[in-house]
Amino acid sequence: MQMEIKSSERYLERYSRHAVLLLVLLAFALRIYHLGFQSLWYDEIATVVSSVRLSLSEMMNLILEGNQHHMPLYFLFMRLWSGLGSGEFVLRYFSLIWAILSIPLIYAVGRLIGGISVGILAAFLLAISPYHIWYSQEARMYAITPTLILAAHWFLFRAIRHKRWKDWGGYLVCMLVAVYMHYFILFVFAAHYFFFAFHYRRIKPLFYRWIIAAGVAGLLFGIWVAVILLRGGYQSGPIWISFANWYEPFLTITAFSVGPTIDPGYWLYYVVPIIYLFAVGVCFFYWARSREGGGEVNDSSEYWASRLLMFWLFVPILITYLISIDWSIPSQKSFYIDRYIIYVLPALLLAAAWGLITLAARIDRAWFLPAVVGIIVLITAASLKNLYTEPLYSRSNWRPVLNQLAAEVEAEDAILGYPVDLLPIFYYVGEGTDFRELPDPSSRSRNPDGAGGGFEDVVNEISGTADRIWLITHFFNNNPHGFPQRRNERLEDAALNSGPKVWLDGHYKMLGEWIVTGVNLSLYDLSAPLDLEAG
Repeated sequence: MQMEIKSSERYLERYSRHAVLLLVLLAFALRIYHLGFQSLWYDEIATVVSSVRLSLSEMMNLILEGNQHHMPLYFLFMRLWSGLGSGEFVLRYFSLIWAILSIPLIYAVGRLIGGISVGILAAFLLAISPYHIWYSQEARMYAITPTLILAAHWFLFRAIRHKRWKDWGGYLVCMLVAVYMHYFILFVFAAHYFFFAFHYRRIKPLFYRWIIAAGVAGLLFGIWVAVILLRGGYQSGPIWISFANWYEPFLTITAFSVGPTIDPGYWLYYVVPIIYLFAVGVCFFYWARSREGGGEVNDSSEYWASRLLMFWLFVPILITYLISIDWSIPSQKSFYIDRYIIYVLPALLLAAAWGLITLAARIDRAWFLPAVVGIIVLITAASLKNLYTEPLYSRSNWRPVLNQLAAEVEAEDAILGYPVDLLPIFYYVGEGTDFRELPDPSSRSRNPDGAGGGFEDVVNEISGTADRIWLITHFFNNNPHGFPQRRNERLEDAALNSGPKVWLDGHYKMLGEWIVTGVNLSLYDLSAPLDLEAG
């Protein structure tokens, strides 16, 4: 098998650069298409407000005191980038650039660990990945972390094989930049620690070098932690993330394989994650469990590369899962959101590509690899169709509904919504609107029915100065894997899923209603209360 692989590698060597260039162009085309088509969703608008509309000191104070679950580097980058503009296309193009860089990087890592064919196949799978495309078209940091972690592993694989300090230096820089992008990069450090600790007796000198590189990165990261502690310490984390169920890791692999724009109740979409997991198993059992891994690490040690790949793939998922199970601990929070560990996606595709190439060589059937890749492409294409064309799978579509509001709102009108609705209104409508806040839905003091009490008082107060009231009902997609079905169900029957809307529907005449993905906008005539007794 080794001779056959090497023979095909020599053939691919002639065309590898052309292949990578074509894959970069394919990735670019898939990511720039409809780049600015969808509205910015809440987190993207928060990016604009934090990095563009606040002063530098205000931005840092917000991150240090209000949004402590974020690291500052992405917002500093966006502060510079936003000089080119603050529209959807321009803001998201920054993520697209980083995403495109991941294509040659995953090729380089794949070539380093398994040969040219592994690098090309992994690059192709990443180029068409619906999950990667989704976050390549979002003005957040989630397309950047996979690129940085790929670069870090390229240096790390080289450092392990060649034992050169310049490679350890590259690893240190990439990991430090990555951890200042997102806290969950710490789980990559944990994966590397477990790898070196598990093989401590056999690669002791490498373990000490990793300790030095990781230690320097840890000290520099500690500066940020110290600043937060000196300003009062970390506050409570996000409260909207549900605790993890036993099946979440498999749904994570499913989302990474075919993206969030699918119906998880349809069995066909599970074919791709099953193929990937089977190929990962082949990679592990053939390479990582082979007897070729002696005590020495050399330039051709697939044994060590495959083992490190497995730690990179599984440890972050496992840690995120374990800390997000409901342990009945007071004030415990869940952090199980797939996008937080999107940097695991390249490891999945690298291991799957390596396993498929290995399996194809052992089966020795010319049709096998094209057939499997063809199945992946067909199912992936269905997910991409949903991503580009189906509104039910899109982000909250603020732009058209708020354009409608801006076109029809009158000077005396009041706009009613929750505090989280304020940022989209200011971005798409303007800061001069008469916005009245409902109690935050995350507040325990809020009446779950949204009727009577404080809410009725707010409406009565508005009715004294306004004849019409606009109600914004926004439904977040809180699914940890990004599947939007629950959000769409709630929006479809918004009158039953929004206490304020139930109350207004029952007390005042509705003048109009506009429903788009994730958002319901209703207009009521406060001068025409309904006759409840007659009803």
